[in-house]
Amino acid sequence: MDKESKKLITNLYNSLKENQELNYSELKSVLLKVFKKIDNTINEEALISRLVNFIYFKSLTEKWKFTEEQNQIINQLSDIAKYAGVNNNYRGDLGSLSQFD
Repeated sequence: MDKESKKLITNLYNSLKENQELNYSELKSVLLKVFKKIDNTINEEALISRLVNFIYFKSLTEKWKFTEEQNQIINQLSDIAKYAGVNNNYRGDLGSLSQFD
């Protein structure tokens, strides 16, 4: 699943580069951090889950808009995040960049 996740993250990052209308610098920063961290993490699904929760939270609070292609990628990441397990209760600040350090 590692390669699939990295491919999806790369595709989402590249699609954001193409869309210069909105400032997605925060999301791009998070995507880079997750991409680098994914190889060294024990529970990849939990990391992807935090990423998806971050995207959903910021979409609501900052009114981020995504293209159909970007929404499909986010949905695929969400499908991977479902395997994080029932013990993946999220207790951190959903909008914090520090959760990806």
